[in-house]
Amino acid sequence: MEKEIESLKIILEDIFSYMGIDPNFTIEDSPESSSLHVQIWDGDLSFLIGYRGQCLKALKYYLGLALNRSLPSDDWVRVTADIEGYVERRKEKIEEITRSHIDKARFFGHEVHMPRMDPSERFVVHSYVSQYPDIVSESEGRGYSRHVVLKSVEELDQEEVSTSSREE
Repeated sequence: MEKEIESLKIILEDIFSYMGIDPNFTIEDSPESSSLHVQIWDGDLSFLIGYRGQCLKALKYYLGLALNRSLPSDDWVRVTADIEGYVERRKEKIEEITRSHIDKARFFGHEVHMPRMDPSERFVVHSYVSQYPDIVSESEGRGYSRHVVLKSVEELDQEEVSTSSREE
């Protein structure tokens, strides 16, 4: 994994040099999952995070492509990246938003549509909702407008009863 770490370091230094910045970063490897994690910090790097982390996601995607381009196809290495703890802060914010929507679904007793989210954010929501036995989540929509819908289990039970009574 040392070769991959060195390659990734060169790629990052080239990107930062082109951008005219010199942040600190570390690269940690996880041999059991064949992945590398890049941690970047130093000063104000909010422009590198972007709106809702879009620049950070693009950077992570690019790093993965650039690194794996030089490797044999069976040696794929997953690359994750974080800038100044943004990923954990965003996860906490998504969980906070989810808690609020869970409360709405419980209080009003009908499905609640959450804002549109990318796949990684929807995964956080589904994982978080799995801790609540009285709420279920499912994704709806297509493409950029895909979002999570929260429903109370009681609502689902009522839908099943009304559906079965219609069939009779």
